[in-house]
Amino acid sequence: EHCPVEQQRQMARIFKDVFGDKLLTEPVEHMAELLPSPTQLKGKIILKHKKLNVEGGAGTVKDFRRGEKQGDLEIWDPVDQRWNKHYCVISDDKLYYAEEYEEEDEDIRKYQDLHCSEPWFHGQMHEGRIMAERLIQDYCAETGGQDGTFLVRQSDTFVTDFTLSFWRGGRVQHCRIRSGTEEGQN
Repeated sequence: EHCPVEQQRQMARIFKDVFGDKLLTEPVEHMAELLPSPTQLKGKIILKHKKLNVEGGAGTVKDFRRGEKQGDLEIWDPVDQRWNKHYCVISDDKLYYAEEYEEEDEDIRKYQDLHCSEPWFHGQMHEGRIMAERLIQDYCAETGGQDGTFLVRQSDTFVTDFTLSFWRGGRVQHCRIRSGTEEGQN
């Protein structure tokens, strides 16, 4: 949604080539009144994007590649008494626009805890280094010990940093992940 429409089209072509029939490009059932079940979607890939509204186009697909202008358009909402930003394209003599933008604050704080729910993140571990080694060794003993098996934990030594513990060459290795800035460096 942050790329020009032509770039989005190129990405769509690449996605179709790479994912093939696993990529859903049409509804699972054309006349269905309900959303597809998880079983129907099993093994399928769905990409979220915003579609452009086509005024009076009931199901018509419009080619926007020759759009004369593209950009943001703010439309006044008399109910909420505020301006809402929309992506728009002017093509021929018509204006097409996407549904309202989601607020996309570049506030880094909204991203800083995303890792906490990942299965590879173990947070603060009692006896961090020793426990990480034990977990990875046990896991690799059960699964055959593939290089690259890893976990991330809070650093025992550096309060704001993390440690990547990983299996390589038949043993556990550790490296520091620095977070934030240190003497002006990221």
